[in-house]
Amino acid sequence: MTDSIDIEAIRCFWRWFEKQHPRPVAALDMRGSPQATEATQELHAALAAVKPGLAFLLGPARGEEAREFFITADSRKDLIPWVLALVEWSPEIAGMLVKGFRPRLELSAIQFRGATLRGDDLFFRAFQLPGDEIGITLHVPEMTDQNRAVLSHLAVLLLDHLLGEYDSMTMIDSLVVDPLPADHTALTGFAPFEMLRQFIDARKMKQE
Repeated sequence: MTDSIDIEAIRCFWRWFEKQHPRPVAALDMRGSPQATEATQELHAALAAVKPGLAFLLGPARGEEAREFFITADSRKDLIPWVLALVEWSPEIAGMLVKGFRPRLELSAIQFRGATLRGDDLFFRAFQLPGDEIGITLHVPEMTDQNRAVLSHLAVLLLDHLLGEYDSMTMIDSLVVDPLPADHTALTGFAPFEMLRQFIDARKMKQE
């Protein structure tokens, strides 16, 4: 059951952000610095005061264009209503453009806790579930019991990059991350990860 949305907490967050955003945004551009780390923690704490688990993504600076500021659910379906409410109640902020959910991005190598994963490393399989639902298994090379948690996290992030966070949560009903079998080229049903975007987009068009 979805928690009732705390509109006053959302208003409180935006009042704080309107006044304070130039400082943390400038600090976030100092990637890898103590100031950027502090700004990230400060923004996460402010969002956690609205609802624990909410996260953010700051888009790149593009000259005079408004800077995109994404409120994200961090791949948690239960937080979708909170993200939508935060975007709905966001005020107009000079130089900023508030959006919901991580957008589709070009696939590139991503790193987490010393591990690196690339989109072209992955394969997927799709399977039908009851009620016209769909399940996806992502297959990751060199996955072991020791690195499963880290590589699974990276695989889900790559899925968000490929599909966008909202589609990755709402268009896939069951998601599993498993090791890539050594003999996958001899098995049926395995497709390159990048083809998953085409598969999901075709499914979206069918549902419209």
